[in-house]
Amino acid sequence: MIVKPSISWLTSDGTPVFINNTNIVLKGVGNNPDIYKEPQPPLADVQTALDNLVAGVAAASWWRRP
Repeated sequence: MIVKPSISWLTSDGTPVFINNTNIVLKGVGNNPDIYKEPQPPLADVQTALDNLVAGVAAASWWRRP
């Protein structure tokens, strides 16, 4: 069974909450290999994309700091 998140969850919470929620999902899926035998996309790919997002947000927001 594939469970897809609501689009509003992806667009209304803002980037910090999205990053946190994605980390929680990654840990939950990674800690349950009996349930999620071969997640698609692979968790390593999702982690890389999340790391790139975090780096991009950090780079884009450096100028807003006092």
